[in-house]
Amino acid sequence: MLTKIQMAADPPSKDVRELLSSAVTHVKAGDLDDALTTLKELLERDPKNEIALALLAAIWCDLGLHGRGVEGFRKLLGRNPDNPLTRIQLGLAQRAAGQRDLALATWQPGVEADEVAALYWGGLVHYESGAPDEARKMLARAAEVTGPNHPLYPAVRELLALVEGARPP
Repeated sequence: MLTKIQMAADPPSKDVRELLSSAVTHVKAGDLDDALTTLKELLERDPKNEIALALLAAIWCDLGLHGRGVEGFRKLLGRNPDNPLTRIQLGLAQRAAGQRDLALATWQPGVEADEVAALYWGGLVHYESGAPDEARKMLARAAEVTGPNHPLYPAVRELLALVEGARPP
């Protein structure tokens, strides 16, 4: 695995940066076919480009190909197991594929580290799975971690209120 110093010394070539920019433009425009074509070309030149690989996995999920998305994010997480964003994306792909237990297991390291996204999504999956007490615990912790000045605090509080309303008397 490249260190940050190595990556800084060997930045992506101009054509790879341009291809990535073009792929992002296609995604923003909703033109996923051209985005996929551009990403394929980019990955032929730079097969280990993590941004392109993550974007490709996300597109697969958007197209309903959740299994391919899960596999793409799983490979990325294997390359960099400490990447919380990839861990969240993998869990979201697993959730979309109906693999809620796997999603919860994927997010567990983030839950243990008090990562807001892992607590939030874990709480939502527990709620969806009919476990409001566990959902409440995770969301209450997410609210504590974020605090009222955090941009995600309103969303956490809103979901927590929904979960609280679902608790039996």
